[in-house]
Amino acid sequence: MKLFDLTGRQALVIGGVGPYGRQATVGLCQAGARVTIATRNRKILDRDPKTFHPTNPPAVDLCNLTNDDDVRALADRQGAAGIVVYSAAPGSGYGWKQTPASFERAILAHGLLAWAVLHHFGDAMAAYGRGSITTLGSVQAHGGPDFTLYPSGWEPPADYTFGKAGLLNLTRHAAAVYGPRGVRCNHITLGPFQKDPASDDADRVTKRIYLDRMAGPNDLLGPIVFLASDASAFVTGADLVVDGGQTAAY
Repeated sequence: MKLFDLTGRQALVIGGVGPYGRQATVGLCQAGARVTIATRNRKILDRDPKTFHPTNPPAVDLCNLTNDDDVRALADRQGAAGIVVYSAAPGSGYGWKQTPASFERAILAHGLLAWAVLHHFGDAMAAYGRGSITTLGSVQAHGGPDFTLYPSGWEPPADYTFGKAGLLNLTRHAAAVYGPRGVRCNHITLGPFQKDPASDDADRVTKRIYLDRMAGPNDLLGPIVFLASDASAFVTGADLVVDGGQTAAY
């Protein structure tokens, strides 16, 4: 269907090597977009880009986004991108008992970087009168953690919960700002990704999901292409929930 065709369009995936960022990259490549991955992970240079797509592999913009100037510079280099997926997931890695300094650093990363991406790329797209920005969030934006799911001792970082809730409404705010200028801003709420199917924690989490499984390596491809393409031309400010039904039980 031509509505989903992205052939020739320039796309940027910020944080495109994690479990979900990689799916965003693969999906956009499969739809024909010319994709660039922006990441600080130097290991990507050791990977054959054809592992993402054999005939339409992505390019790489190796960069460390730590402040507004970094994002502005990225927008200057990649400003022609009419599709941006923000998949970065900064966090402290601590649970509730983190220091004020660690929480402040993590929240600054969550808030400032997301705002800078929406701001600078939104302005660049508005100059052309069209574009799509998709932010990737988490079910943690819709409720607090259930600690009974993690008896192994791992604890979801408090700053992650805070940051993902903020990202959802920041994206909606951007949708209101840029909608009249032809730029669509949408958010995807993501459920847990299957990393180790044999772990006890994975089994407990799966029991809370209606589809009785965690997300696999292809579950984000369709939603990403949908929001990037003309198939979603009348969709902005939306939160597309891709979690197997987990939040429906909240």
